[in-house]
Amino acid sequence: MTSDLLARSRAATYPCHRQFKLAGKHIRLAFASEALATKLFAAFGHLAEPAEGKADLTIHVWDSASIGGSAPPPLPAFDGNQAWLMNGEQISAFSAAPGEQFYLLDLTTDTGYFWSASSNLPQPECGSPFIPILHWWLQEQGWMFIHAAAVGTPELGAAVVVGRGGRGKSSTALSCLDSSLLYLSDDYCLARSDGRLHTLYCSAKVGNASLAHLPFLEPARSPFTEPEWEKHLFFLDRAFKAQLAIELQARCILLANVTREVDTWAEPIRPALALTALAPSTLLQLRFSREADALLAGMRALTESLPCFTLHLGTNRKQIPRVIERTLQQCA
Repeated sequence: MTSDLLARSRAATYPCHRQFKLAGKHIRLAFASEALATKLFAAFGHLAEPAEGKADLTIHVWDSASIGGSAPPPLPAFDGNQAWLMNGEQISAFSAAPGEQFYLLDLTTDTGYFWSASSNLPQPECGSPFIPILHWWLQEQGWMFIHAAAVGTPELGAAVVVGRGGRGKSSTALSCLDSSLLYLSDDYCLARSDGRLHTLYCSAKVGNASLAHLPFLEPARSPFTEPEWEKHLFFLDRAFKAQLAIELQARCILLANVTREVDTWAEPIRPALALTALAPSTLLQLRFSREADALLAGMRALTESLPCFTLHLGTNRKQIPRVIERTLQQCA
């Protein structure tokens, strides 16, 4: 199976090269078509650099229409979830939807491969490209891929905002774009157990209900969309580049909790409660992880090293950045 995939990849040509710098590493994306490059590089726009010199990781990106032919051979299901996973000593491969997308990383050559059946990609892939490949490779570099938002300043450090989907994590981070706080992430970011955080994507996926409270996002709206997408997609570097943080030091963890109260306030909690919000959602998102135990241990170390709070989110959204800033001041 992997040999067939690699053969198809080598048969492709990659006329479109893009590159970005992530956590001090140069990552090159070699696309088989301009259409793929347009859709899959936008989320890294805030980290873009010239595609020159030696890359630390190269990801080859192609779809069947670019080179002709069909998908890689059918893949067996695992866990009854119609997904496929292989984690070997040096090679990892994953497909959440066999016959639609496929990811592979070869650690012996620091080379990744992404294949799609079509250039009409699902919204999650355009907003957060190559998650399996980047997670596998960055874990080898000592970084955790966590499902969390983060906002703050270089002086005060960052608040890491955790919680399951729909609990206000993303809207909290995006609300801070209309404040003095910097935005590092609203969905995924990189972290080390010592609290260092690094941006990953500059994209935001926003539902209709949240968008009504975030009208200032409109200038960052994605130039492309698909009819079946459920959320609005934004690339924040298009309008908020000066407010995007690249790296910050975590100072506290906030567990987002939506309330019907007007006011927003922070309440101290035990680190274990923050971990129960951060770990399950991260591990679910990264069900293809090579070292889930190490990832869990790293998240436990992170939560236990920082003061933790529940951030009770009120309906007066203007208060949210101010409460976060006061909490960071208390933790500095």
